[in-house]
Amino acid sequence: MADTPGPWKADGLEVMDGSDILPEKICELSYAGDWKANARLIADLLEALTELTNYVTAGDYRSNRLTDILNSARAAIAKAKGTDQ
Repeated sequence: MADTPGPWKADGLEVMDGSDILPEKICELSYAGDWKANARLIADLLEALTELTNYVTAGDYRSNRLTDILNSARAAIAKAKGTDQ
């Protein structure tokens, strides 16, 4: 099963693909459960991945910056897996 290429667009509680002609619904969100926590987790994962790719692309390999980025990424991954404490 392949993922849906971006960019995605939010339309109320629906997430649509980026098609301008006939957009398709990718998923429908609900307010059930911990939806705010889930949204924050997705944002944290995206932020960590973005920081990591920017860091690698820039080629500025200061070890303390990499350590901070990796710690953020590891924390978000642990939270997603439910192994954070």
